[in-house]
Parts: sequence; C-alpha cells; structure tokens
Amino acid sequence: MALKNFRITLFCLCVFLVLFLLSACDNDRTDEPDCQGPESEWLNKIAALLEHNKEKVTIEEGLAGTVVFTEGNCMPGTAESSCLRYPVVRTVHIHEYTHRTEAEHQGGGFHKSIQSQRIAKVQTDAEGFFEAALPPGNYSVFIEEEGMFYANLWNSEGYIQAATVVESDTSYVAIHITHSAYY
Repeated sequence: MALKNFRITLFCLCVFLVLFLLSACDNDRTDEPDCQGPESEWLNKIAALLEHNKEKVTIEEGLAGTVVFTEGNCMPGTAESSCLRYPVVRTVHIHEYTHRTEAEHQGGGFHKSIQSQRIAKVQTDAEGFFEAALPPGNYSVFIEEEGMFYANLWNSEGYIQAATVVESDTSYVAIHITHSAYY
C-alpha cells in the first residue's frame, strides 16, 4: 500500500512539474524571446549589456535605455546563481512627468492607471533596448507588465521613474523589473 501511495505521489509531482514548465512563459504575450530569461547570453552580465546597448542609440535627442528583469534571491551574500538578471522584451510607455498622485498604485511597483498623458510607446528588442526621440524635458517611464504599468522608483519630490532629456543629447536609463526578486 505504501509503495502504491508513493507511486501516485511521484506521478502527481511529475505531472505538476511538466505543466509548470510548459506554462512558465505563457503570460498572453507575443514576446516569446522573453522566455529565454535565464538562458539569455546576457544573464547576470548587466554592466556589459548596458554598454552594448548604448552603442545601438541612433537618435540625437531623446531617451534610450535597457529593460532588465530580476528574479530570485538577491540578498547580499547569497550564491550568485540564485539571483538572475537578464534583458526582456517589453512595451515601454513614456509619459509626461508623473507624480505619484497621478497614478493608481496597486503595490509592488504596479499601477493600474496613469492620469498623465502618454508621450511615446515603444517596444524593446530581445536585448531589452529601446529608444524614443523626445524634446527636452522631464518624463516618467512605465513598463507594461502583467496587464498593468510597472515603475518601482520615485524621486524625492514623488515623481515616478523620472527621466530627463536635455537639449541635443540622448539620456540613457536602465529600468529594472524587480517584482519577482527578494532582497
């Protein structure tokens, strides 16, 4: 009897594991390169990725950047392999400079809605790179994530994921999606 229960339990665990692995990248997105995730050639090589992506900039004035997904145990002193950082394909929404009072915050960096005007909407490439030609000014950057807007940083005045474009220059930002990491 004990052997039979063990086999049933083992079978159920195997079925669960297979279903979990098959559904891991299915988030109703068409950006399947995102599913490379930890298999990305840039896994935990973010400094090199940022330098690589800076070479892709083609605009003379605006905003460019890299979107990086972070997951796992990123506590200082943990094994390097347990904290994974890699580029992802995402939609980037660039809005007018947005104060936290102009966004419906859902917790964990997620926002259900943004009341400020969207200025640009761009898609990252497989290496997380994006760029948008913009006039000089202050902007807020949101990442489309799990059907909401993600931005996990605020400046001291309460503006969300602030980025500044100066005349005749391209500002470069690194956006880190960290809702699946713990510190």
